[in-house]
Amino acid sequence: MGCLNSFQKWFIGNYIREILLDDGDVVGFVGHDIFPLVAPENTEGDFIIYSRVHYQREKVKMGIYEDDAQVELTIVSDIYDNALQIAAAVDNALTGEHEMYGQKFLIDLVDSSEEYYDNKYTEKIIYSIK
Repeated sequence: MGCLNSFQKWFIGNYIREILLDDGDVVGFVGHDIFPLVAPENTEGDFIIYSRVHYQREKVKMGIYEDDAQVELTIVSDIYDNALQIAAAVDNALTGEHEMYGQKFLIDLVDSSEEYYDNKYTEKIIYSIK
């Protein structure tokens, strides 16, 4: 893989959004309702929120060995089964090797959890991007 450059580390969430918007299954569930950090007030239906939760550079004597960014996706739905189906579509779209702007990177699932909050079902998924 290569290292994420300094531009990519700050914009990795936007790259994740682009990958999801290019996936017909994900768009079929949420349309373009994929937002950074917080959904607009009164957003209705199913949607996804993303945020970069971690960034670290692994260094060796010769310089930077690897960059590791982590992005958390929160899938929000009124219906539990919909949240699960969207989570599966997101995972299918993201897991694996991707290329953007001539740079290859690998996306792997790190952790996931679910909860019920404010009358909504949420699936939280954290991905590592190297």
